[in-house]
Amino acid sequence: MKENPGYYIVGDEGIIDKKGYLHVLGRIDEVINVAGHRLDTGRIEEVIVQNKNVIETAVIGLNHKSKGEVPIAIIVLKESLD
Repeated sequence: MKENPGYYIVGDEGIIDKKGYLHVLGRIDEVINVAGHRLDTGRIEEVIVQNKNVIETAVIGLNHKSKGEVPIAIIVLKESLD
């Protein structure tokens, strides 16, 4: 992460799309532990929002007895699907 003097780092990551809209993807350090693998929830969200029918998503870790956590995606779809 590149630091910029005079700016406060909030710890969130995001993208600016082709239309100039800012999308906050998640915390920089947001990872979940799935069966010993550290998964970045922001990267999972990034893949999900590439679907043209998805407006927004959030990925969280749900506790799991044997795997530690499993990823769960909460997805907001467009009103009219293509």
